Amino acid sequence: MVSRTPSSPERTLKDFVSARLNGNEAEAAKLTLQGNLDDFLGAEYALSGTETTFDVSISQAGSESAVAVVHYTWDGDSMDIPYACTRVSGEWKIDLEGTEQLWLEGD
Repeated sequence: MVSRTPSSPERTLKDFVSARLNGNEAEAAKLTLQGNLDDFLGAEYALSGTETTFDVSISQAGSESAVAVVHYTWDGDSMDIPYACTRVSGEWKIDLEGTEQLWLEGD
């Protein structure tokens, strides 16, 4: 079950990725700054339904924002994908627009 009040960017991202890999889009959307997944595909969407494992690590951290990296592994392949996280009212959220910007910048 997805935590209702994630206390860290890592926990929020783990919950987000787990929900998406399991096809629970509504639960994943609750963990985003935007509150929906409109026009956001993401690696986790492409990997749903596969035997994917993942680890989360923090690459940059501040008191109100962080960049977390998910290391995905599936079928002998792997990739690292950065995600932007923002703290809102004490709760960490995935910033989908910030995440897409990270991808465009190639970080």
